Amino acid sequence: MISKFYWIPISLGILLLSGCTNAVDSSVVVNCDGLKGCEQKICNLKNDINIAKKTNNENRVDGLVISLNKVKKHCTDEGMIEEIQDKIRDTKKDSKEDTKNYEEAVKDAKLDKIKKYETKMAEEKQELKQLEDELKQLN
Repeated sequence: MISKFYWIPISLGILLLSGCTNAVDSSVVVNCDGLKGCEQKICNLKNDINIAKKTNNENRVDGLVISLNKVKKHCTDEGMIEEIQDKIRDTKKDSKEDTKNYEEAVKDAKLDKIKKYETKMAEEKQELKQLEDELKQLN
C-alpha cells in the first residue's frame, strides 16, 4: 500500500500527517510524489482544487471538480499508457517532418527557417523524452 502524506500549515511550521481521505479539503496539500497513473492524476487535481479554493478562484474550482469527476469515472492506467504511446508516435512523426523541412531549409540557405526548425526539433526532442519518462513511470 502506498503511503500518502498530508501537509497542513500551522503557525509554527508544517505538520506531517499520514492517512487517506477522499474528500477535497482546502486546508490540506497532498504530496503526490509516490503515486503514479490515475492515482497521481487524481492527487494533482485535488491539489489544484485546494490551491484554487485558497485563492478564491471559484471558476477554476468548478472546472477542476468537473475534471476530477471525469478522471475518477474514466481514467485507467492502461488508457493513460495508450494515450502517451499515441503522443509519442505523433511527436516522432512531427519530428521526422520537421527534420525534412530543416534539411530543405539548409539546402536553400534559409536562415530564418533553419532557426525555426532547430527550435522545433529541440522542443520535440524534449517533449519526447518527457513522454518516454512518463511511460516508464507507468510501466
